[in-house]
Amino acid sequence: MRVAALLTALGVSFGAGVASAAMVEVKQLNAGQGGTFVFEPGIVRIGVGDFVKFTASDRNHQVTSVRGGIPAAAAAFNSRRNEDYILEFTVPGIYVYECTSHRSLGMVGIIVVGNDTSNLNAVKQVDLNVPLANQRLTALVAQVTR
Repeated sequence: MRVAALLTALGVSFGAGVASAAMVEVKQLNAGQGGTFVFEPGIVRIGVGDFVKFTASDRNHQVTSVRGGIPAAAAAFNSRRNEDYILEFTVPGIYVYECTSHRSLGMVGIIVVGNDTSNLNAVKQVDLNVPLANQRLTALVAQVTR
C-alpha cells in the first residue's frame, strides 16, 4: 500500500489498465483558518483508493490514527514527526486522526472514504481525554453528518 503511494507521488505510472487515483493534501499547521494547531482542511472526503498527503507545513507534527476512530477492517497508521506522509485509503469509512503531540491543543482531523459513514456511531464514542480535542472532534463529526 505505501509503496504504491510513494510511486504515485513520484509520478510513476502503473499502466493503462489502472484508474488514476486522486491525491488530496492536508497541511499540518500551527495556525490556520480553523484556529491554532489544526489540520487543514479539517475534513477530507475522498474515494476508495485515493491518497492523502499529510504535508509537514509546520514543524513538530505527525499524523496518528485514533483507536476506535477508524473502520474495523482498516490498518492503524502513524507518521514520523516533521515528515510528509502519503497514505492510500482502501477501506471505506470514517477515519479520525490526531497529532499526538498536540492532542491537548485539539489537533484532530477526519477523512471520509467512499462517502461511507457506517462507523459513525463508533466515531461518536471516541474520547480523546482532552476537552478541546473532544470539542473539535464533535464539531467535525457534526459536519460529516450534514
